[in-house]
Amino acid sequence: VAARAVEKSELLGVIVEERRQLAEIVDRSSDGILTVGADGTVESWNPAMVEMTGVDAGDIVGRDGMVQFAPRDANGKQVRFDRWLEDGIPAELLITTTHGERWLGCSSAVGGGGATPVVVARDITRAREIDQMKDDFIATVSHELRTPLATIRGFTDVLEPPSQVSDEVMSQVLGRIRKGTHRLERLVANLLEVSRLEAR
Repeated sequence: VAARAVEKSELLGVIVEERRQLAEIVDRSSDGILTVGADGTVESWNPAMVEMTGVDAGDIVGRDGMVQFAPRDANGKQVRFDRWLEDGIPAELLITTTHGERWLGCSSAVGGGGATPVVVARDITRAREIDQMKDDFIATVSHELRTPLATIRGFTDVLEPPSQVSDEVMSQVLGRIRKGTHRLERLVANLLEVSRLEAR
C-alpha cells in the first residue's frame, strides 16, 4: 500500500510538473491562445490575447466574452462562438477591439472530449494591409503604364509613312515619344526598387 502510494505521489508530481510546463508555454506564447466551452463561454485566455485585444483574462473568462468583439468572417458574416459545433471557427476573423479593428488568423483543434475548441490566433492585420497596398499599387502601376504606352503608340501612328508632317511637328512628336519612354523607364525602375525592398 505504501509503495503504491509513493508511486501515485510520483505520478501526480509528474502530471503537476507537465501541467506547469504547459501553462508556462501557453503564457509565453506570442500567439493568442483561448479555449471556448460548448456554449461559447471563454474558458481560458492567454497574455498574448490580452495584448491583441486589450481585454484582461479576468474580464472575459467565464463569460460569453467573444460577443463583445463582434467577430465577423472574411465575408462580413457574424461569427457566433456559441455555435462553433455547427459552424466551426473560420480561418480569419475580424474583431473590434480597444485598439480598433484587428484581423486574426485562427487555427483550431477540439479537445476536452470534443467539447472544447482550442483556438490559436495570430494578429494578421498588418499582413492584410500590406496585401491591400500591393493590390492598390499594382492597379495604379498598370494604369500609369498604359498612359505613356498609349501616347507612344498614338504618336508612332502619326509618323508612320506616308507621313506628311513638318519638321517642327516631327520634332514635337519625337519629344513626346521620348518623354513617354522616360516615364516608362522611371516606372520600371520604381517597380524593380519595390521588388528589391520586398526581397529584403
